[in-house]
Amino acid sequence: MCKRVVIYARYSTDQQNPASIETQLDLGASFVAERGWKLSGTYVDAGISGASFETRPGLQAALTGAREGAYDVLLCLTLDRLSRDLEHSAKVLKLLQFHDIELWTVHGGSQVSAME
Repeated sequence: MCKRVVIYARYSTDQQNPASIETQLDLGASFVAERGWKLSGTYVDAGISGASFETRPGLQAALTGAREGAYDVLLCLTLDRLSRDLEHSAKVLKLLQFHDIELWTVHGGSQVSAME
């Protein structure tokens, strides 16, 4: 089965380099291609802290896609791109698992099955 993958990328503040989003997306796309998966979309939050949750439109759209069954894997570079708050990360992982969606990280190179 060819997995449908979406990439979530984020950088924290306006002081960080916006090119980091492109780097995260490029590394994610390479990761997807190496596995023969299908890149179905990307979600981005630029200049938004990982400590916020409800105020990140890219993350909220990704979670809506999960609820709708739009993809099989949510991929991010590292877990800290997903969130800086362990409670938020656990909430995302729980929602994904409820909808039978895998969470993967590029740097970890594998599925996240429990909070690391």
